[in-house]
Amino acid sequence: LAAADTFRAAAADQLATWAERLGVPVVRQGPGADPGAVIYDAVTSAQARGVDLVLADTAGRMHTKENLVRELAKVDRVARSRIQEGAYKRVLVIDATTGQNALRQAEVFAQAVGVDSIVLAKYDSTAKGGIVLSICRDLQIPFSFVGTGEKPDALEPFDPEAFLDSLLGEA
Repeated sequence: LAAADTFRAAAADQLATWAERLGVPVVRQGPGADPGAVIYDAVTSAQARGVDLVLADTAGRMHTKENLVRELAKVDRVARSRIQEGAYKRVLVIDATTGQNALRQAEVFAQAVGVDSIVLAKYDSTAKGGIVLSICRDLQIPFSFVGTGEKPDALEPFDPEAFLDSLLGEA
C-alpha cells in the first residue's frame, strides 16, 4: 500500500492500520510530503521485493480544486514513469451518496489522468448509486467493484444485472 494521501490528517495512519490488519507492507512519508515521492518510493520498494501489486491511496480531490487535480496529474506521471505500460490502472472511488456531483468528478478525473475503472463506495447506504448509469453511458468508464461495508471482504465485483435490479427495486 502507498500512503500518498499526505494532505488529510491521519490518512497515512489509517492506511497503516489497514496494512497491519491485512498483513501487507505500507510505504509512507510525513504529513505534507510530496505524494509523487510516496508513489515513487512505493513502486521502487515493490519492485525490489518482487511485489506485483501496489495500491495507492491518494487524497480525495474535489474536482473544483484545480491545484489538487494538477497534483493528481503529477502522481500519474510518476506512476507511469515507473510502471510498465499495461500494468498500471487508475481506479476512481466514487461515493454512492454523492449524486450528480460524481459525474462531474469522473469527467474531471478522466480528462486529467484517465480513469480505467470505478469503485462505487458506500453502496450499503441508503443511496441507490444511480449515477453509475450516467457515468457508464456518458464517459464509457466501467465499474469494477462496489463497497458494501467497512471490512476487507466488503468489496464485491460489480454485477450490472444485480445493480439494475436493485436500482429498479426488483431485488
